[in-house]
Amino acid sequence: MHKMQESSRLEKAIRTGGYGNELDKDPYLNWSNEKIKEFASKVFPELFKDANSPDFEKQLMIGNDPNIAGRACKEFTVDASGKYTVRSLGKILIRSNVLNSIRQLATTVGHELNHVVDHISGDYANWANHNSAGVAHSLSETKATNWEIYMRQ
Repeated sequence: MHKMQESSRLEKAIRTGGYGNELDKDPYLNWSNEKIKEFASKVFPELFKDANSPDFEKQLMIGNDPNIAGRACKEFTVDASGKYTVRSLGKILIRSNVLNSIRQLATTVGHELNHVVDHISGDYANWANHNSAGVAHSLSETKATNWEIYMRQ
C-alpha cells in the first residue's frame, strides 16, 4: 500500500511542493495557520491560485461535528426572487487532527480548495439557481471527492 502512495498524484504533489522529507514525520500539530497556507500554495499552486489564495485556520472542531475535517467558508444568500448568490470568505477551516498526517492534510486542503473554486467561479451559485441549494452542495462535494480519488491514483 505504501508503494502505491509513493507513486500517487498526491504523493508527487507533496514532493514537488518541497515536502518530500516531511512525508514520514508525523504529527504536524504545531504547524501555524500561515504554515498550512504556505503548504497549500506550494503543493497545489494552480488550485491555490484559482481559489484566490485563501487563509487557513486550525480549529479543534468545526461546527460541533467531529466528522468534519475542513470547511470552505462562504456567504450563501437568497434574495426575494429566490436567486442564490455565493461569495467566498477567503478562509478555510482545518480541523487540527487532520495535521496528524501530511497526506491527510494535503487531501483535506485540496478538497476544500476545490470548494472555494466552486464559490469563486460561480458554479456553486449556478447549481443552486438551476436546481437547489442541496443539489449545489452535493455537486460541489462530488467534484471535490472526485478530485481526491484522482489524486490518489
